[in-house]
Amino acid sequence: MDQKSNRQKLMYGTSFLCLFILLALRESESFRHIYEFLPIMGTAVPFIVFALMLTFAHISSGRKLSDVGLKYPDWGKPALQVILIVIVVAIMLAIARIGSAAMLSPLFNILGVEGQNANRMAQLAGNTGLLMLVLPIMWMVVVCEELVIRGYLMNYIADRLGGKKSAWIAAIIISALIFGLGHFPNGIRGMIGSGIGGLIYGLAYVLCKRNLWPGIIGHAAVNTLGFLSAYYQV
Repeated sequence: MDQKSNRQKLMYGTSFLCLFILLALRESESFRHIYEFLPIMGTAVPFIVFALMLTFAHISSGRKLSDVGLKYPDWGKPALQVILIVIVVAIMLAIARIGSAAMLSPLFNILGVEGQNANRMAQLAGNTGLLMLVLPIMWMVVVCEELVIRGYLMNYIADRLGGKKSAWIAAIIISALIFGLGHFPNGIRGMIGSGIGGLIYGLAYVLCKRNLWPGIIGHAAVNTLGFLSAYYQV
């Protein structure tokens, strides 16, 4: 048992070590150009690698992805009804996320707070080939974010705090803060917006009986609209 536990700790520790190394390289003056091989989504490479390694560690420890919500919603309803509920919830999440961004935008403009990804997104303007390249990658990143932040992290925090209602409230808040801070390449505007998005997606995860799909679809829809907005220069 000790040997198995040590192996699990090693795998999880290696995942975090790789994340820190890749982030350090990305933020360094000497090595950040490495990530430019992937337009727009290059900054997400460390997190993609981290998510894959963490998932491997999770599965290798005998756990399943369904344990953290990557599964068919078990809501005791007919399949068509479940699908409709997921779609409706996803739409509601997208509206809430876009609405929160719209409400904050005037305040950010008054304070002169700018996001740092404006130039990166400008590459998408009218560039159909680039749009078709980065959209699938962005969708994969969304799945990784929801799996790691809402799946692994929230369950870990809630379990450590006792698993009661107060523990899940704390898990929602803490994971949202981490999610927001994780978007520091996008500037203060991006971090605050992502933090609020983290609260919305985290709450939906708990209310949907810890199922990731409504959040994944809603999150992907919001990001897709953002990419299309940049493409059409809206």
